[in-house]
Amino acid sequence: MILGVCLQGDETLHPTFSRSPWRAPGKLLVCEGLREHSTMYPYRVFTLDDANAAIPELARLTSRVRERLGEVRRDYDESDPEAFRLLQNETRAILSVWQQAVLEMGAEPKGIFTVDFRSPDPNVLWCWTIDEDEISHRHFTWESFKDRASLEVGGQAWPSSN
Repeated sequence: MILGVCLQGDETLHPTFSRSPWRAPGKLLVCEGLREHSTMYPYRVFTLDDANAAIPELARLTSRVRERLGEVRRDYDESDPEAFRLLQNETRAILSVWQQAVLEMGAEPKGIFTVDFRSPDPNVLWCWTIDEDEISHRHFTWESFKDRASLEVGGQAWPSSN
């Protein structure tokens, strides 16, 4: 079984097809797809402008996935002994497909709704997380999210200040 995420009636979000018992019109679904994700997606190099141009699509995908996670959680029935396991499996599947979509863009999923984009400088990653409208932080490849630094340094935009 191949899992995918799609918005019923909008296969532009993710090109998989729905045959899921979770079907609901206009909802983001975890569904069985017709294609396997066996392709490796190399990380591509993004200029800051390229990374910022990818943010609207990434934000739309992330928003829909968050909505779907909320729906799955609202449907959780604590009285059902199998419900918690099903909730965990559904959550894992939804997040896995979000990660796959990010990889297909050429970016690097780094956590739940956190993404790094490789910059032209091989030591620097542009860093985005949920609810940010544009890339405003970066960190070095050997650092993590907690080490990210603002692109605004002393009133000048990085990397021109380097």
